[in-house]
Amino acid sequence: MLLNSSSHVEHAEFLCTQRPSPPEAVNALAALSREFGHTYRQTDSPEQIDRILAHNIDAVFHDMNVAAYHDEITSWFRFTDKAAKHHRDGLDYRCMNLSRSEFWLSARMSPLLLFPPSRWLLRARYKRQLGTVPAIGMLSGKFFVAENAVDSGRFLMRFWLETARLGLYLHPYGNLVTNSDAAKWLKHEVGLDDIWLVFKLEHADEPPKSHRRSLDEILIT
Repeated sequence: MLLNSSSHVEHAEFLCTQRPSPPEAVNALAALSREFGHTYRQTDSPEQIDRILAHNIDAVFHDMNVAAYHDEITSWFRFTDKAAKHHRDGLDYRCMNLSRSEFWLSARMSPLLLFPPSRWLLRARYKRQLGTVPAIGMLSGKFFVAENAVDSGRFLMRFWLETARLGLYLHPYGNLVTNSDAAKWLKHEVGLDDIWLVFKLEHADEPPKSHRRSLDEILIT
């Protein structure tokens, strides 16, 4: 869960050049969210960011040792360039900012994440792998209400496109939403109900791109 010095040199530079989003970008994202009936909240407090990251790491380590979660998500792990280019989907080791070996170990030896002697070391390595986090953004609203699915999906696409227009990158912390204990803690920490997306937000150099199938391959006609 740490940068590999030989295979991730460009990504290491990416991590070192992160810059916080300007107020006008925050205002634009908040306005877009209100337009669709959602709320955008952002924190750039270093102390609060550290607390949020700590709970995210705990949630990831816990969830990777829950059989249903572990088995589903690791089925999407792509450990090699060959596998990533063949499937063109899933979680590519390059984009996860991990070496092949570290990514493989996280999937195949997840009990080490909870074993006290190794947990401390792996936790520190994972925190370092996350890099500098200038801001954490949160979206809240009725995203998980079935009748809102189409509008919520449309909003998410618009929000993502807006961050791209503003030159911002997102790194989602999904376990802060899907892990019930972490979600309850975050709700209390930031005073915001119905949080459905939590993410690192930053101006930065372009990160590695995932291999993805073409539009023609995924559209049903």
